[in-house]
Amino acid sequence: MDYFGSGPDWGYYYLWPFSDWYVENAHAWEFQLWQNFLTASVFLVWMLWIAVRDGRTPLEVIMPSLDRQLVQWLRQRFGWKPS
Repeated sequence: MDYFGSGPDWGYYYLWPFSDWYVENAHAWEFQLWQNFLTASVFLVWMLWIAVRDGRTPLEVIMPSLDRQLVQWLRQRFGWKPS
């Protein structure tokens, strides 16, 4: 999403600080446009669906206890009963 959603003519230094090589996209959309909001919303809904269905969130790596609490709350909220 950096390539398309951060703004036109912005340089992306993917290898910084190891290299000054960068990529520009003249066709990128502005940061505050609907495309970014739609993409973020789709990924958020997808993450919540995975959390409810599989009992996993990105928090499981750094805060397993909070991950379990969030999954439990989401499953109660959406009435999901794992099989």
